[in-house]
Amino acid sequence: MSDANGEFTLRDVEIDHVGGSSLLNVERDVQITAQYDKDGDLDTPQDGSYADTTVATTAKSSSLTYKVNKTKVKAGDILTVQGKVTVPQGEYPGDTEIFLQTYWENQYHVKTTAEEDGFFVLSVRVSRDDNAFRLRTAPGDLYVKGAEQKLPITNTSLPRS
Repeated sequence: MSDANGEFTLRDVEIDHVGGSSLLNVERDVQITAQYDKDGDLDTPQDGSYADTTVATTAKSSSLTYKVNKTKVKAGDILTVQGKVTVPQGEYPGDTEIFLQTYWENQYHVKTTAEEDGFFVLSVRVSRDDNAFRLRTAPGDLYVKGAEQKLPITNTSLPRS
């Protein structure tokens, strides 16, 4: 119900992620649309009005620690990354997705999900052109930000320019 100025409050509205897709590149804004129809008949849109707005949410920080099995790699080597995702107290790290990017266009190629305690292991066979070694996380909770770390990896097989 709106007041004399048309303002209203939405109480007890739970906003959550729906579906099984990744939260890697999630937008943390919530769009709210309000609709009012004078006669209550939605088939007569000429007497109705609506408005929408976008509300930014505030996400809590998470962090990422890791170890790599080697810092210099060449084509054919297996790079293994072990680490831990830490989320704010009261949150669950076990549904956090972790992505290992090795080349600029394959950010989704190597991925896993953290264990209940936040630990994870990723392995990838290095290719000749791999040059963008990064870890990214996507927590399962919309209100926890993912973390990102550039890995100190040098690929000695990269073509010389």
